[in-house]
Amino acid sequence: MLIKKLGLNFYPVKYKSGFTGKACGYCVYSSAEDETVFKFFKLIGFKPPKEIRNCSLGKKGKYRKVRYVKDKWPNKEDWIRILSNVKEIINKFC
Repeated sequence: MLIKKLGLNFYPVKYKSGFTGKACGYCVYSSAEDETVFKFFKLIGFKPPKEIRNCSLGKKGKYRKVRYVKDKWPNKEDWIRILSNVKEIINKFC
Protein backbone atom coordinates (compact mmCIF):
# COMPACT_ATOMS: atom_id res chain seq x y z
CA MET A 1 0.00 0.00 0.00
CA LEU A 2 1.34 3.43 -0.98
CA ILE A 3 0.60 5.00 2.41
CA LYS A 4 2.80 2.40 4.14
CA LYS A 5 5.60 2.98 1.61
CA LEU A 6 5.53 6.66 2.53
CA GLY A 7 5.91 5.75 6.20
CA LEU A 8 2.41 6.87 7.12
CA ASN A 9 0.63 4.69 9.69
CA PHE A 10 -3.04 5.33 9.01
CA TYR A 11 -5.74 2.73 9.58
CA PRO A 12 -9.44 2.70 8.61
CA VAL A 13 -12.16 2.83 11.25
CA LYS A 14 -15.86 2.32 10.53
CA TYR A 15 -17.66 5.62 10.94
CA LYS A 16 -21.17 6.08 12.28
CA SER A 17 -23.31 9.14 11.74
CA GLY A 18 -23.65 11.33 14.82
CA PHE A 19 -27.25 12.02 13.86
CA THR A 20 -28.59 8.57 12.93
CA GLY A 21 -26.02 6.21 14.47
CA LYS A 22 -25.91 4.30 11.18
CA ALA A 23 -22.69 3.19 9.50
CA CYS A 24 -21.82 5.64 6.74
CA GLY A 25 -18.30 4.83 5.61
CA TYR A 26 -14.80 4.91 7.01
CA CYS A 27 -12.50 7.48 8.59
CA VAL A 28 -8.74 7.21 8.46
CA TYR A 29 -6.98 7.51 11.81
CA SER A 30 -3.43 7.49 13.08
CA SER A 31 -1.91 6.65 16.43
CA ALA A 32 -1.46 9.74 18.61
CA GLU A 33 2.00 8.54 19.63
CA ASP A 34 3.60 8.55 16.18
CA GLU A 35 4.36 11.44 13.85
CA THR A 36 2.12 10.29 10.98
CA VAL A 37 -0.17 13.33 10.99
CA PHE A 38 2.82 15.72 10.85
CA LYS A 39 4.46 13.63 8.09
CA PHE A 40 1.19 13.68 6.12
CA PHE A 41 0.83 17.46 6.24
CA LYS A 42 4.54 17.95 5.63
CA LEU A 43 4.12 15.86 2.47
CA ILE A 44 0.98 17.53 1.08
CA GLY A 45 1.30 21.00 2.60
CA PHE A 46 0.48 22.83 5.79
CA LYS A 47 -2.30 24.70 3.99
CA PRO A 48 -4.93 22.94 1.90
CA PRO A 49 -3.74 22.55 -1.71
CA LYS A 50 -5.62 24.85 -4.09
CA GLU A 51 -6.75 21.81 -6.11
CA ILE A 52 -8.87 20.50 -3.22
CA ARG A 53 -9.33 23.60 -1.03
CA ASN A 54 -12.88 24.26 -2.21
CA CYS A 55 -14.04 20.66 -2.61
CA SER A 56 -17.31 20.10 -0.78
CA LEU A 57 -17.48 17.61 2.08
CA GLY A 58 -21.27 17.70 2.09
CA LYS A 59 -23.83 19.45 4.23
CA LYS A 60 -23.49 19.05 7.98
CA GLY A 61 -25.26 20.23 11.08
CA LYS A 62 -28.64 21.55 12.04
CA TYR A 63 -28.82 24.13 9.27
CA ARG A 64 -27.18 21.87 6.66
CA LYS A 65 -24.25 24.23 6.12
CA VAL A 66 -21.94 23.14 3.30
CA ARG A 67 -18.43 22.28 4.56
CA TYR A 68 -15.27 22.36 2.49
CA VAL A 69 -11.83 20.78 2.76
CA LYS A 70 -10.41 24.14 3.87
CA ASP A 71 -12.87 24.17 6.80
CA LYS A 72 -11.51 20.87 8.11
CA TRP A 73 -7.80 21.66 7.76
CA PRO A 74 -5.94 21.95 11.08
CA ASN A 75 -6.32 25.25 12.89
CA LYS A 76 -3.91 26.78 15.42
CA GLU A 77 -5.05 24.56 18.32
CA ASP A 78 -4.88 21.45 16.11
CA TRP A 79 -1.31 22.30 15.11
CA ILE A 80 -0.30 22.59 18.77
CA ARG A 81 -1.62 19.06 19.39
CA ILE A 82 0.00 17.71 16.22
CA LEU A 83 3.38 19.26 16.95
CA SER A 84 3.33 18.07 20.56
CA ASN A 85 3.83 14.53 19.18
CA VAL A 86 6.71 15.35 16.84
CA LYS A 87 10.01 14.23 18.35
CA GLU A 88 12.16 16.44 16.09
CA ILE A 89 10.24 19.51 17.27
CA ILE A 90 10.31 18.47 20.93
CA ASN A 91 14.05 17.76 20.82
CA LYS A 92 14.73 21.11 19.15
CA PHE A 93 13.06 23.13 21.91
CA CYS A 94 13.79 21.00 24.99
